[in-house]
Amino acid sequence: MIQRFMPRAASVDAGAARARPAGIRRAATPLVALVAAIALADLAFALDSIPAIFGLTREPYLVFTANMFALLGQRHLYFLIGGLLGQLAHLAAGLAAILGFIGVKLVTTALRESGVSQLGPVPVPHISTGVSLAVIAGVIAAVVVTSLLVRGRRTQPEVPAPVAGPHRGGQS
Repeated sequence: MIQRFMPRAASVDAGAARARPAGIRRAATPLVALVAAIALADLAFALDSIPAIFGLTREPYLVFTANMFALLGQRHLYFLIGGLLGQLAHLAAGLAAILGFIGVKLVTTALRESGVSQLGPVPVPHISTGVSLAVIAGVIAAVVVTSLLVRGRRTQPEVPAPVAGPHRGGQS
């Protein structure tokens, strides 16, 4: 697709975005394709988060600003979470719990707005924005605390057991 707008250079010049091969005014290197792919992925994930935001609020201004901040900070957040996954042992489980909660909130909101107030004998709950934020903050706090406790136990020095067997080092 990029070749429609700019010819492609066959060689890469140490991370340069453009090259000047013989006979062509300007040409794009594979770095341009990489940056375009990352930008399109950011846009796709930001647009994908719109239903999740509508699960929290119906205010159009909040939905718009949340998506703009998602576009601006998503790549940075991706690398932050990637780094934290190594530091916080329970982060993946906590993020899964948060996504599951948001999914339940989306379903209950859709049911209530379509006029369904109960499923059989079970009433469909209304989950407010304050409750949603409290659950998300609580899960994140629990993940951080439990991960740090587990990490603290792992970093305590263990006393090495004596090695049985013949002595090495030339002495008998």
